[in-house]
Amino acid sequence: MSSRSNSVTGIILKRSDVGEADRVVTIFTREEGKITAIAKGCRKLSSSRASSLEPGTFSKVYLIKTKSLPILTQAQLINDFSKAKQNLASMRKVFEVLEMLDQLLIEEDAQEQVFALTVAIFEHLSSENVRSAVIRDYLSSIIETLGFGERSQIDFSKPLRDFVEEITQHKLKAYAFLTQP
Repeated sequence: MSSRSNSVTGIILKRSDVGEADRVVTIFTREEGKITAIAKGCRKLSSSRASSLEPGTFSKVYLIKTKSLPILTQAQLINDFSKAKQNLASMRKVFEVLEMLDQLLIEEDAQEQVFALTVAIFEHLSSENVRSAVIRDYLSSIIETLGFGERSQIDFSKPLRDFVEEITQHKLKAYAFLTQP
């Protein structure tokens, strides 16, 4: 972030509550890559930012640079991809993609092509005819673009999350958490 304040557009990857009313938000932005910011007071009932900062939403956010985390002052919802979150099976795909992206991306490394692929994934998840092969193709392109390997190295007989867990050496939790017994 070159100036003291700026606006970026991005997809919310994750959030965690801090203190009484604040939230730390991780955003994959078009302009700056993956960033983490603090949204002060966004958990208050009167906050207009809360819905724009939910995981899997596409939002425009306004940030003020500080010595530690940037402060998120405003958020404007662009697309909530609500059709992608209508049932448990589609929610599982959404959160699995979000967690994979969070693990694969590094902080403040702008990746416009990866961002475009990410938006395409969420637009596809919001479509009427969701196909796992399309999502897998987009994620494979992201993995290749980020330099984690070529498509020829990916064993498509196993779930893609297994490949991501292997290269990041981190167990993905979204799939297990959102799987119906």
